[in-house]
Amino acid sequence: MMAATTRTLPLRVPPLPSESLESWLETLAHRYRAQWGDLLDAVAHVDSARRGYRLTVCPTDAEVMSIATATGADPDAVRAMTLAHFADRAVAIDAASGLTGYFPWGIVTGSRFCPKCLADTEGRWQLSWRLGWSFICLRHRCLLVDRCPGCHNVQRLLPLYGRNIPQPGLCATILHPPGSRKSRRCATALADIPTAPMRTSHSAVVAQHVINDMIERNIGDFGVYRHAPQPCRDVLGDIRSIARRLLTEPEPRVLEQLVPSDVLTAHREVRFWKRGRGRAPAAQYLGRCAPADAATAAVGVTGALSMLAADDIESACVLLRELLDELRAQGRVSLDWVLAREPLKTPVLKSIERSALEQGMGALREPSYRIATGPTQIPSTHRTTEVDLIHCVPTLLWQAWSLLIAPPQLAQKVVRPTLSAAILLVGSKDPLSHPLEKLRSPLAEARARRAFGDLSHSPYWPNIRAALVRLHDFVADNPPPIDYSRRRILDYRDLLNVEQWLDICKSSGTRLRADCLTTVQFYLYERISCMPGALANYEWSNSMVAAYARQLPRRLTPELEGALHAHAEAFLRAHGIDTEPVDWHPDVRLVDDLELPGADSMQIDTGALHQLIREDDLSLAACAERLRSTVPHLRYILSIDPAPCARRRGSTNCPE
Repeated sequence: MMAATTRTLPLRVPPLPSESLESWLETLAHRYRAQWGDLLDAVAHVDSARRGYRLTVCPTDAEVMSIATATGADPDAVRAMTLAHFADRAVAIDAASGLTGYFPWGIVTGSRFCPKCLADTEGRWQLSWRLGWSFICLRHRCLLVDRCPGCHNVQRLLPLYGRNIPQPGLCATILHPPGSRKSRRCATALADIPTAPMRTSHSAVVAQHVINDMIERNIGDFGVYRHAPQPCRDVLGDIRSIARRLLTEPEPRVLEQLVPSDVLTAHREVRFWKRGRGRAPAAQYLGRCAPADAATAAVGVTGALSMLAADDIESACVLLRELLDELRAQGRVSLDWVLAREPLKTPVLKSIERSALEQGMGALREPSYRIATGPTQIPSTHRTTEVDLIHCVPTLLWQAWSLLIAPPQLAQKVVRPTLSAAILLVGSKDPLSHPLEKLRSPLAEARARRAFGDLSHSPYWPNIRAALVRLHDFVADNPPPIDYSRRRILDYRDLLNVEQWLDICKSSGTRLRADCLTTVQFYLYERISCMPGALANYEWSNSMVAAYARQLPRRLTPELEGALHAHAEAFLRAHGIDTEPVDWHPDVRLVDDLELPGADSMQIDTGALHQLIREDDLSLAACAERLRSTVPHLRYILSIDPAPCARRRGSTNCPE
């Protein structure tokens, strides 16, 4: 209906490639010597001259058809002259309102411009000059200009006054001279502004090429994104995330390594340039909007792409680490600040940040931030999850895991409580002393810190850290069948008496040895409570009994182990615990894909071990040397798969 009432204009002026709709309509008005408001009413049937900006963003279908009918242009060509052409690639458009929404550095307020392009085209304006991501004219290889040098005002900030006849190439800002009641146009010839050409290989020119290519194809697959391409919008968010850190004040020293001196000088000069209407000073830029000046945008984008254009994440993180270290040293950012910003970060940038943050963070803090284990997260102060985990984690980490995770040269009596505390540190802001206290750990904080240091010096540390985080997540999502908090507070005084022990020996065919009672009490206590027996405050809680208990797995038989297991179940039932197993551990296959220091020592021939113990009567140390394992590993294997009694001369040779 609208198109039927639209009169076709007799004079045809074809739009230029990449020209904005607003510029083209202004050219038509200028050729017809028509007032701007009259031209808009004739071709688009808008009610007010202020609708001109809406036409530049996202005209309605009716407005597009009306303009096409009046000018003889193709409707698709008309749409391509609006910011809707860049929708979801460089800007966000609300089709209902026809206005721009939030997008990382989507558009600038007003429009930048290239004086040489204006001179070449008699004042025609390109659509891309309104984008926050445009800062270089690729045709003339120069910085875009932001303001009229005559009035220092941003161009095309406000719609043209409806009664004015457009004058392409001249500043249209309305000035109000002091002491005068009349207003006038600035009318400065924008095409006469001098510019400084750059080399084709200039990094700012290359950066603009990268940005334009990415927006055109709607995908980022350069540099660090080569092996993991990301949507254009998300990569632009990454670039902005780094750029905003580079544009903080005082200026980071690393900026001089990333950005050519001419662009950096222009950025510094523009900080103090007199501001016109509609722009905040570039020196105050810290927000989500595009920088007010092309030079500032060029510095931010060029610096960011100097990192992101690297061949791999490791190379990219070197410069980012230098930037973050400098900002952190000055107290201008914290780890939480780095990780909390920019919810639209891609997994690629998050990986770069994790690698950058990893250096110098300290082994204790890395699990807190889940470094190198997937998305880096800010530690939480929320207590609910932690309180639940107190029930899920033993004081001494499960042997199947501690022997797998820890380097063999580290003492298990130190490693096991340290690793248990480490699980509670994952994603938490708590100091190390907190989980040690809650777990009733035998370790002093200083000793646990040294153990963390020993673990972090291992070449396996990244995998150890990843295993701890996986273990944390597993028990958080799949609570164990054992309440370890309850196990820690049970009364173990009636754990095993002499009569019970003698009955066990008789039923299992073990030679009666009443003096072994304290050793077995110690062994059962650690197995049931997952706490160190040496600190249990019972009569058998001493280092001598602990030494004997360490030898008990060598003396176990399947019959004796079964009898002890049955007694442990009876003990738990006597204390009202009849639904929990005696012991348990998460499946170690959870970390099958990780190379861990104790994995090889667990891969032994159990039959050969049994023979070395029963037939050859070797010590655990000698067996470990023969089988290329360690004594703690063999001790654990024998506790879950004891060596059967040896058959000699028709009798059963059971351990004493």
